[in-house]
Amino acid sequence: MRRLAACAVVLVVVGAGAVPAFAHGDPAGETLLTSDVFVSRHTRGPVGRTLEAMAAEAKREDLPMKVAVVSEIADLGPDASLYGHAQPYAQHLAGELSSTYVGTIVVAMNGRPGGFAVVGPGATPAAKRALAAMKLPKTPPTAAELAALAATAVQRVAAASGHPLVAPAVTRKKTSTRLLDVFLIVGIGLAALGVGAALLARWLKGSDATRE
Repeated sequence: MRRLAACAVVLVVVGAGAVPAFAHGDPAGETLLTSDVFVSRHTRGPVGRTLEAMAAEAKREDLPMKVAVVSEIADLGPDASLYGHAQPYAQHLAGELSSTYVGTIVVAMNGRPGGFAVVGPGATPAAKRALAAMKLPKTPPTAAELAALAATAVQRVAAASGHPLVAPAVTRKKTSTRLLDVFLIVGIGLAALGVGAALLARWLKGSDATRE
């Protein structure tokens, strides 16, 4: 009976210790369990794809990174008290993800004071100095604007570890494709007008010849 009781106590203690590692609740923490990027509850879109591409490149460079872009208090769910405190939240995330992830975490956060933070292997003194030099604009940036700043933060952290990253111009490619589509349509329209004008000229010339 004593052995059974001792085993029960051990199971309770182990179970209690395991709960914090899996008990999330904040949208960012939940998303980063299975993804490398969280962008203010909106992981899709050009900014999200850019950060995902950079995280994939960092992983290939043996510097795995997860990025959290927290632009509003709702992004933190029950951890709302950490809004505006990037470094404590980054450390909180590291604790949440510790059971499944060992790598660098970069946080870009609105709020007061807000700012940028890094924890993990990539949190070198040089990386911390590079992020400390980054400041949020006076007007709170949108999720997309904050994500663009997060991309810069990721680049600085990676560069500090000797792994320069290039942010892919996802938005530019889309814009270029649209411009090409517009030029193509205009070109087809002009060509059609040219053919129509030529046919009209022939018809008029034929009409004049018949009259003579």
